[in-house]
Amino acid sequence: MLLHWLVLLAIIVAMAALLASLAREGSRAQLARAELAARSGCESLLGLAARHHQPTALEALADLALRDLPGVEGGYWDERLLVHVFPTLDGDRPPTDAPPAGLPHIAALAERARIGRTSLVEIDPGLRETRIAVACADATGPAAWTQTRVPTLVGSTFDRLALAMGALLVFTLLAGGGFLWSVTRWNRSIGDIEAALRREPDGRQPLPDASTGHPELDRIAHALNAYADRLAAARDEAAALGRTLADAQRLALLGRLSAGLAHEVRNPLATLRLRAENALAVAGDDATRLDRAHQALDAVLEQTGRVERLIGSLLALTQPFHPAPREVDPALWLEACAARHRAAFAAVKVTLVVTPPETAPIARFDPDLMGRACDNLLANARAHTPPGGTVGLRLDAGGGRLVLRVADSGPGVAPRVAAQLFEPFVTGRADGVGLGLALVREIAAAHGGHARLVPDTPGATFEIDWPI
Repeated sequence: MLLHWLVLLAIIVAMAALLASLAREGSRAQLARAELAARSGCESLLGLAARHHQPTALEALADLALRDLPGVEGGYWDERLLVHVFPTLDGDRPPTDAPPAGLPHIAALAERARIGRTSLVEIDPGLRETRIAVACADATGPAAWTQTRVPTLVGSTFDRLALAMGALLVFTLLAGGGFLWSVTRWNRSIGDIEAALRREPDGRQPLPDASTGHPELDRIAHALNAYADRLAAARDEAAALGRTLADAQRLALLGRLSAGLAHEVRNPLATLRLRAENALAVAGDDATRLDRAHQALDAVLEQTGRVERLIGSLLALTQPFHPAPREVDPALWLEACAARHRAAFAAVKVTLVVTPPETAPIARFDPDLMGRACDNLLANARAHTPPGGTVGLRLDAGGGRLVLRVADSGPGVAPRVAAQLFEPFVTGRADGVGLGLALVREIAAAHGGHARLVPDTPGATFEIDWPI
């Protein structure tokens, strides 16, 4: 707003300077015309006096010479004022005997012209008017003189200039006020559009249908509403396609799970059948048969537990996860995850090194589901790390995301399984089921994050990153 007023002020000053310049140019032209008239009158006086030598006729000659020169007075000088006439002076009778105003200046100028037998001009600017005097003399006879006055800017010309500048000022203020009013309305309408877009960023028709009073802004608002409708429709279509894709992926996963399940369940069932048959067919005394039966039952329980774990993992993997986010302190959550595994790591003589985040804001996620993902990563690292090795558990915060990293000092991941490591039933261990990392991937995706194997690191390093 201040800039607008400064621009208006600059325009007013520029226009005022232009008017003043035009007035000065007009004043110069007026002075030039007045000087030319005074010179012409002086030469006429001198010419008439040279042709008519009667001293008594000088007054009539002067009146005749100056009658057609408005505002010019004059006469003759010969060591004293001989004649003074002002034929065009307003009044009933032009003065002939009254001394002219500024007589001392006229006398000095005329005397110099008479003595030098030349023509002289004197311009005397004043506050309200500029006096122009001309004196001329030939070889013989008296000197002739003329005098006229031109109003300066302080007079009527200044009054006209002041009136013009006042009118310009009023016009400029009115035009500037109208412009500023229009700009203010424009800015207010733009602010309303911006507030509406900020208030309903995902809604259809985010802008009001009422006209803003500016056709250009109305066209922009209608275009934005149409774009919002198309964007919302595209989002709905994308969401529907996403659900369709998720269903297709889940069906494909179910097919792979069925094939893997048939393989994984068949092995424990074959073991159960073999143990049961051996227990029934064993020969010997009762003590021997009882001992063999206990061994068979232990194997049955072990394989039954394996099948139960497999079924539990399959159920968790085939059902979609629905996180229940709540506020969580990331450092405390990380320590709780580590505490659940310290005894298991100590039992296999593997060192667990925990590195909490240096600074981490309170985050919102499901601590139970993410804790389950952390458990799977730690269990996987413990299983692949030899005694005396080290497993690092680290959590970093930055860029609005959390990054959980589990790194072990084991042999690393075989290249043949690295690309499909997060697929169900893909494992590098003979006794592994291959569902733990698949669950990690699904839990990370449910939180809007990702799970990945970090390449080119000693041992194996897994990361989960998700938004805070």
